[in-house]
Amino acid sequence: MSTFTPALSWDLSTAYDLFVSLFVLHHPDRFGLRPSWAAGVRSRLPIGQREFLEKAQSFLPVPLRWLYLLPAGARDAADAVSALAKIPTAERLATLSHTSEHTPEFTATLRSLSSRQSWTPAELEVIRAFYQRRGIPLKPAALLNLCQAWAHPAEFGDRYLEALQSYYQLFFVEEEQRIRPLLASGAERARELAARQPAGKADAAGEEKPAFEPYEGEIIASRVNIRSGPSTNYRSLLRAKKGFG
Repeated sequence: MSTFTPALSWDLSTAYDLFVSLFVLHHPDRFGLRPSWAAGVRSRLPIGQREFLEKAQSFLPVPLRWLYLLPAGARDAADAVSALAKIPTAERLATLSHTSEHTPEFTATLRSLSSRQSWTPAELEVIRAFYQRRGIPLKPAALLNLCQAWAHPAEFGDRYLEALQSYYQLFFVEEEQRIRPLLASGAERARELAARQPAGKADAAGEEKPAFEPYEGEIIASRVNIRSGPSTNYRSLLRAKKGFG
């Protein structure tokens, strides 16, 4: 039996925090955050951008894979916003949504929505079942938002970048300065703990247990898990196909 020996690398950047904070502000109840405070932060955005992000964040994950693949040394929040701006408008949604768990059927369904700018009950079922199997079922409204976005990816990509830039300027620039020292001290503490407790060290019973989860040949220490309601009302999802907004 081969032995898996993970190698740790340390990535101190604020790009992750930019997208994680955006996710948390739109799902405050899942993180013990006061909804009124989260709503107050979101209210700094122009109303059109605020409403757009509320729809987008109902289905978008934190794009950990894309952030990790940004060039080393260029993973601060401003770097991520700049990198997203360089991606063709119609490809931004796919970039932000992609995970290694996407199946060929799921990917083909999304591309079909984009090419026809509409969707069928069968395609809705493919999308619903995909998220259900992953343990993160989408609520009917979130499923509708996802379908509208994929039916109009260029419009979505343009509006998302605009809203993200506003969020960065109106809120996160200030927050970034506050959390930088905390990130640095946290990274230092993690290094100390890693030096004391090598990954894969045997437990008290002598059984070797991995300290991290192997993921596509790389190591990730955590994953954001999104959970919503399980029911789906297809009648309400087969309307409103004119655009995302």
